[in-house]
Amino acid sequence: MTTLIPKFQQSYSNSVNRAINFKLAEFVSVLDFGAVADGNTATGTGTDNTTFFQNAINSLGSIGSLYIPAGVYKVSSQITVPSGITILGAGPYVAIIFCPNAFNSDGLIKFNGSGGPPTTIQNVAILAQNGGAGTSSIGLNMAANGSLGSNLWIGGFATQCTLNSSSVFLYDSVMDEGISSSAGVTVNYNNTVVSNVEIYYNYQGLVVQNISGNSGTVSINNIQVIQCPYTAFAISSASNVQLTNCAIVSSINSFSYAGLYIVNSTNIDVTNLLGTLVTKQTTGNGGVYIYNSSYVNITSSQLTNFYNGINISSGSEILINGNICSNNYNIGIYAAGTDRLIISNNNCNNDGGGTSDAGIYSNNSTAYAIHNITGNICTQNGSGVQNYGIYANLTNNGSASGFTNIVGNVCKYNNTANISSNGLTGNITQTGNVS
Repeated sequence: MTTLIPKFQQSYSNSVNRAINFKLAEFVSVLDFGAVADGNTATGTGTDNTTFFQNAINSLGSIGSLYIPAGVYKVSSQITVPSGITILGAGPYVAIIFCPNAFNSDGLIKFNGSGGPPTTIQNVAILAQNGGAGTSSIGLNMAANGSLGSNLWIGGFATQCTLNSSSVFLYDSVMDEGISSSAGVTVNYNNTVVSNVEIYYNYQGLVVQNISGNSGTVSINNIQVIQCPYTAFAISSASNVQLTNCAIVSSINSFSYAGLYIVNSTNIDVTNLLGTLVTKQTTGNGGVYIYNSSYVNITSSQLTNFYNGINISSGSEILINGNICSNNYNIGIYAAGTDRLIISNNNCNNDGGGTSDAGIYSNNSTAYAIHNITGNICTQNGSGVQNYGIYANLTNNGSASGFTNIVGNVCKYNNTANISSNGLTGNITQTGNVS
């Protein structure tokens, strides 16, 4: 007896009949492998779908797509995704994969391919049970070259998402509240892009770390970090990082470290960073903190209500240009221990929280260092008291072999002195200033 296989044809001109079984096989769902969407993120209950998800992914072979329909799916251990597989959900808060609070692993979802076609995940939420996962947990670990994540909602882990390989891209996503000492996004490789991501209520917002060499760049674009008490952005022991059109928004009155800190890094470009605190910070390292870093460019940024707007502790080849550092508690731009520094075309008008507060404070104490301070506007804020417009101290640590050049600045209406060289005249030039 011959079994007739039903046919399917699209209702469009020039379409052809196809066997319905082949048509249905194009669409692979986790439900086809026994998954049950009965999870409860509040209680941690529900069917354990770990095996069903992994079987569905494994069935696709070297390339294919897996669909996750609407619902809440509990999994208890890591799901691995090889190169060439696309996971597509019904929506970033419609299709939810969640783990119990005891979960500890290097990824609830982990891309583990070793090259080949891209690995992709889209339109899915990856969450921990209410209260958070374990202290070494990661929500999504993109550890395969050529990975793409977009339209995701991830929360409740020690690290929400890790870019852990080269040529990895994260777009249009939300990194929600993490556990204590959490990070929204960590980037561990070059040739990576993070764009259009919002990070809420993690201990650290976005961290770029341990990336050396000149073989590629890290591009961070349009990231908004909200209420992350340690730091919003951290660039540590990294090179070739571009941070563009990002924002720091917080009602926390003191970052434990800084809004953006750049430590032991080189070739860092920061443009259009908007940093503002709802309550003024009366202690701390400031909006931007630079330590032991070189070839750093901070341009066209606005930093408001920090202790110091920009704080440069040590480094070389640093350009601070065209920024607004206003209404900060102590100093707009502070520079110490820095070789070959240019501070130009900035607007610094602050409240004045101490006796040595200033719009720009140049503490030129490094041997043979050059500080060039030119074209800045340093005036007292009408609502506060700024004692110095520009304060230049060449010999703070006993080094007299540097040079400070103060040219073409406008410093008016400051309380103690518009421009002060701390009583020193050697190796300090003042030319064409308005005070």
